[in-house]
Amino acid sequence: AEDLIAIVTSFSARIYGARGRKKK
Repeated sequence: AEDLIAIVTSFSARIYGARGRKKK
C-alpha cells in the first residue's frame, strides 16, 4: 500500500509542479 501511495504522490507532485511552474 505504501508503494501505491508513493507512486500516486510522485505522479501528483509531477503534474502539480509542472502546472504550477507553467502558470508561473
